[in-house]
Amino acid sequence: VLSKMGWIRAIKGHNAAPSDVKFKAGDAPHFFVQGHTTDKFIAMTEDGRAFTLSGDKLPGGRGFGEPLSLIVDWKGSQLVDLWVHDASAKRLLAADDGRGFVCREEDLLSNQKGGKQAVNVGKGAGVNVTRKIDPADDSIAVTGTSKKMLIFPLADLPELAKGRGNVLMKFTKGKMTDAKTFKRSDGLTWRWGADKTRTFNELDEYSGQRAQAGKAVPTGFPKDFRFA
Repeated sequence: VLSKMGWIRAIKGHNAAPSDVKFKAGDAPHFFVQGHTTDKFIAMTEDGRAFTLSGDKLPGGRGFGEPLSLIVDWKGSQLVDLWVHDASAKRLLAADDGRGFVCREEDLLSNQKGGKQAVNVGKGAGVNVTRKIDPADDSIAVTGTSKKMLIFPLADLPELAKGRGNVLMKFTKGKMTDAKTFKRSDGLTWRWGADKTRTFNELDEYSGQRAQAGKAVPTGFPKDFRFA
């Protein structure tokens, strides 16, 4: 359990519910990730740094845990994701300036307390996409505050161990809000209402080349221009 203020703890058992977990006054839940003590966890910050946490070394669930800054050299940059490390997996890493790349999770691991600078973010930009890539995925969809969406082949993105990556979508104003990979033949899915999803198959209109500006999102697309 990782809180908004950066306090972390491990609660044993598989029946722990987020609603049962208590937090310090003024704090709130941020990430609730289920794993094992033998697992490693990756915490990614907005400034592009990846920290490796060992499940067996996390503080216990009594009390509020410990500040993450006591375990790793986290300087307070916003925490954007926490997940269980999968040695066979790849991630789409991207920043809100519209640049990104594919990275093997193995390349994010670090035994240094300072973690690893995985994404070199541009001035004023911050990492906002850390999506796991399904091996069957062959396409990527990108959206932004421009109210537009662009779809292009996933193969057009480089695979890097670290870096800034390539331009996913062109923005004259605004920023990238989201990006996700998917299997084109299955359609593109996003949330629909509070607890439903919509699968969109009219993909040709939004398909183009990497770094183009895209076209206006479909009617009914989420107003925050995020898929999930």
